[in-house]
Amino acid sequence: MRREGRVEVSRGHSRVESDRPEGPNIVYESEPGISMNHKQQKVSDNTHADAHHALGLALADQGQLDQTVAHFSQAVRAQPNHAQAHYHLANALLRQGKTRPAVLQYSATLGIDPHHAGAMRALAWFLATSAEDRLRNGPRALRLAQRACQLTGQDDPVYLDALAAAYAETGQFSPAVATAQRAVQRARLQGRTDLAGQVEARLKLYQLRQPFRQPISPTKNP
Repeated sequence: MRREGRVEVSRGHSRVESDRPEGPNIVYESEPGISMNHKQQKVSDNTHADAHHALGLALADQGQLDQTVAHFSQAVRAQPNHAQAHYHLANALLRQGKTRPAVLQYSATLGIDPHHAGAMRALAWFLATSAEDRLRNGPRALRLAQRACQLTGQDDPVYLDALAAAYAETGQFSPAVATAQRAVQRARLQGRTDLAGQVEARLKLYQLRQPFRQPISPTKNP
């Protein structure tokens, strides 16, 4: 029996949040009855998606958010299983104040890559701290934040900050305080003084047995 051929072009998919993660693997498996033109179109679509993703990253660095969102959107249309494009689209939407569309994109990221720590952390933060009661989900936030911290070695202050918020949202203020204190310590060791100050402000709430709530953004949030 003849085995079908397999060609794999790896682009190196990082599951941990970074400034310049590459796109997911491009995998083609030959299928009976599929024309060469169709096969070439699949590769072309993947390349097209990567090009839009790369341009979106460059524009994001320049603060051109409308164009950034447009290119990341093109990337996910061309290659719907491009986890990093969904993730960076979510980040850009969040910077525009469009929280709910951003949450949908973080969820899409996790649907493609269930181990994507950055999407876990971002979604956990939203579910733990949203100003809208109906949008919060403390138990799910806690599960996501705990897993994200496991994947990142339990020492990234941004991830620890999300975990502390999730503990507070579920009424577990002692671990919330301890986790926030660790986040402050790690942030200071890394020279991230602004972040340390922000976490310290939240720590004071947890010490008063109060959860943190995101302020309602004045930006239109469809």
